[in-house]
Amino acid sequence: MAKMPNTPSNGWGVVVKRTVDVCGAAVGLVFLSPLFFVIAVMIKLGSRGPVFVGLDRISEGKLFRIWKFRSMIDNADAFKVKLRRHNNINGPFFKMHNDPRVTRIGRVLRAWCLDELPQLWNVLTGEMSLVGPRPNEPQAVAQYGRNGRRLIMAKGGMTGTVQLAALLNDAPLPYEEMMRLDAQYLKHWSLFLDAKIIVQTLCALTYRRGR
Repeated sequence: MAKMPNTPSNGWGVVVKRTVDVCGAAVGLVFLSPLFFVIAVMIKLGSRGPVFVGLDRISEGKLFRIWKFRSMIDNADAFKVKLRRHNNINGPFFKMHNDPRVTRIGRVLRAWCLDELPQLWNVLTGEMSLVGPRPNEPQAVAQYGRNGRRLIMAKGGMTGTVQLAALLNDAPLPYEEMMRLDAQYLKHWSLFLDAKIIVQTLCALTYRRGR
């Protein structure tokens, strides 16, 4: 697998970025723990199945389990093949409007991206960053072109330029646009850019739900 070229986040940038990630994730987990409890109760009352789900993703060229609040019916992956023809995005990804596997509570969680809050644990353990390229499924990564395979050597993020653009457009992005945005982020990385993306993500969520 190709190595990631040198970027501003190499060297001391890695140390600084990791420090921010640990502090941010730790603070987030502590202050959001009451919300975690409320969401867990809602999920258990809404449908059968676990509160958390671990999904296979690729970050830094390695397989890991990304943690989310369960927003779909239990064993949702078993129905994915049957729904493939309803895919709303070209390329190796799968996105479906009004996915029938999503539960009632799950739709609320997804609307506010609350289902992704458990990824703070992935950030704390060093598997992800608060900001970075979107970590994707192994099946999708296997279909990446040359540039895409190079991008997966970077650490995936809870939010990033791709995730932010999808929020602002309220729709999934084409594969080529995802690759371009992630490459641009890595090339121009800075702490200011990370802070800007986090603030813009929070504003985009607030604006989208306020419409």
